[in-house]
Amino acid sequence: MTRLKSSNKYGARRTWSALCNTWFDSHAEAAYGEKLYLMEKAGAINDLKFHQTITLSKSPKVTIGIDFIYNQNGKKNYADYKGMKENREYRAKRIWLKQFKGIDVKLIRAGGSGESG
Repeated sequence: MTRLKSSNKYGARRTWSALCNTWFDSHAEAAYGEKLYLMEKAGAINDLKFHQTITLSKSPKVTIGIDFIYNQNGKKNYADYKGMKENREYRAKRIWLKQFKGIDVKLIRAGGSGESG
């Protein structure tokens, strides 16, 4: 992994993962992405996608970015890595996604703990 100078107000550094062949918003997010990538290679998960955008509304256009989407045991999983507490706008979008599309996003917190919706 290669890290660039931080431009994030929280000090996170955009990080390139040669393993996943993609950029991540932080070193910790990249490490989590690489963990999922290796799980996919081992056959534990499949159809792994990074940085997907889901449209919540077309007019006005409202979208939410999801860091990781993958299938495990026949179930589609949505996960978002958060190094800091989620902001009000993101939380509202995540709740909207759950209420109107039935998609529950698992939050992966810095330190490795996951919290569901």
